Amino acid sequence: MVYKIIILGANDKYNLEWFYQYNFIKYYNFQVIPILYNLYGYFYPNYNLFSRLYLARYNRKVSKIVEKIKPDITLIFKGVYLTEQTIYHIRKFCNLIIHYMTDEAEGNNFERSKKVSLLSDYVFTSMEKFIPLYKKLGINAKYLGYACDPDIHRKLPFNINDYRYFSCDICFIGTYRKEREYLLSKLKNYNLKIFGPGWFLRCKNKQLRRKIMGRSVKGHELAKAYNYSKIAINIFKKIDALFGMKANMRVYEALGCGSFLLTDHANGIEDLFQVGKEIIIYNNDDLLEKIDYYLSNKKEREEIAIKGQEKVYKNYTYWHRINEILKTIKW
Repeated sequence: MVYKIIILGANDKYNLEWFYQYNFIKYYNFQVIPILYNLYGYFYPNYNLFSRLYLARYNRKVSKIVEKIKPDITLIFKGVYLTEQTIYHIRKFCNLIIHYMTDEAEGNNFERSKKVSLLSDYVFTSMEKFIPLYKKLGINAKYLGYACDPDIHRKLPFNINDYRYFSCDICFIGTYRKEREYLLSKLKNYNLKIFGPGWFLRCKNKQLRRKIMGRSVKGHELAKAYNYSKIAINIFKKIDALFGMKANMRVYEALGCGSFLLTDHANGIEDLFQVGKEIIIYNNDDLLEKIDYYLSNKKEREEIAIKGQEKVYKNYTYWHRINEILKTIKW
């Protein structure tokens, strides 16, 4: 029997929705029907007239397709874009609704997520500290972290052209934030490369601007950037670190690529990885010391990178995450 699953979320290749869609098709006997909105980045309803019109159109589209397909499961990613009317309509024609919410700590996302979560059969969150808040509402939410995909996040064969472009001592991949500029400005004298949106427009440090590559990297390009760097540095959003994300997508993806990961601390990261053996954690005071040490100690750096990759391949791939979902819903 082929089960039907509808996936609702953002249409952005190599985002969370894309990886779940890809892995449901690859590993499981599911017919996957994605219904994705085409606005870049996070979608906030009622932001302006265009977004309100687009939101209404998207909700009508979802309702029509769900009614026609009658899926076994509807998997909603960050469902702040759905109206209660749409969710009630999904309920009429779908056996099971799953809501996977991320970024509750951003703005009023948690308030926006409640309407979907209250009407869902199962709720998963990437923010562990919001679980008690869900439970106060009678929602039995469960923590579900991010993951890597070994088809994409892996060691790559050497390519001279990729080496020339991506090769560096330190690689940072992520969106511009003021605290990230402050931290990376300490590395302005190192062989550093920065990938991600917003840096050219917002970075004010002239020396650091020379390190900006002027583009985002995802999927296979992200894997190349990590493969040809000696150190992958991760900088958590402060609210993510405080509210129990434990590890963001970059942690899993960098380790999946076999990179040596140097990351700041997030609450709960020790639950996932052995600090000092699989990842290394820095703070503002010892960042330069640790970078100098691991740049000078290749063997130790590579041993830690190998152990980090082994850990994510053994425990934290999208295959593992989907298995966890299916086990929870007793599918």
